[in-house]
Amino acid sequence: MNSRMLIIPSIDVSRRKVVRIKRHELAGSIQSFTPVEAAKYWEREGAERLHLIDIDGAKEGRLVNLDIIWEITSNVEIPVQVGGGVRTPNDVRKLAKIGASAVIYRPKPLNDPRKLGEFRKFPNLIIAVDLLEDGTPRGYDGKVEVSELGRWIGEVLYRSMSRGVLITDVAVEGLETGPRIELLESIVEEIYGYLDTGTDGFGYMSRDIKEIIYAGGVSEIEDLMELSSIGFTGCVIGSALYSGKLNLMEVMKYV
Repeated sequence: MNSRMLIIPSIDVSRRKVVRIKRHELAGSIQSFTPVEAAKYWEREGAERLHLIDIDGAKEGRLVNLDIIWEITSNVEIPVQVGGGVRTPNDVRKLAKIGASAVIYRPKPLNDPRKLGEFRKFPNLIIAVDLLEDGTPRGYDGKVEVSELGRWIGEVLYRSMSRGVLITDVAVEGLETGPRIELLESIVEEIYGYLDTGTDGFGYMSRDIKEIIYAGGVSEIEDLMELSSIGFTGCVIGSALYSGKLNLMEVMKYV
């Protein structure tokens, strides 16, 4: 198993409310929390980082809920990784300025080398890769085989010089049915293989400085232990924490 895996509670915000997301679609709001209350609650429960997504921004293709993001980052002491609506280097700067510790960005298309090159100057960038039902990445211009996906993600990390990657399995997101471990294991193995050797064979970067974070369908502590054992360094959890199926304090005792 990896050294301790980071557990990251998710806060998805739409229309100024915390919402549930299933397979990248809105599935209702969580009435018991405002976004800031949710952030403070997870911090009290022991979270070491938060995952904050501007759902409105993601839909509109621009930053929307900047005031809520700022309110959250200024009311908690722990790091907050932020995504949703990020399209340009200036968006990254704006989010960093209001307190985002890391910014999540999904290039469109994913494999556009010019887009990736524009973001090389931001060391706290996390590249987002969304897996579809067949295991291929959403938004890729062309075709990439599942067997080649891990190496391709490694190349994306190299081109962007980013902090790491967030792999979200859209097929199981919000369903609490568990991750597709067999698929993920082959992907992570290929990523580490690429990071260890680099394009020139000289090992341009160590796997130790790259975060490989997972999101989607986690519902049991055993899921997290399996994800850790195959090489994930962090896991974003939303639905299972809000439904009570998982307890953050209990989870952090085991992973």
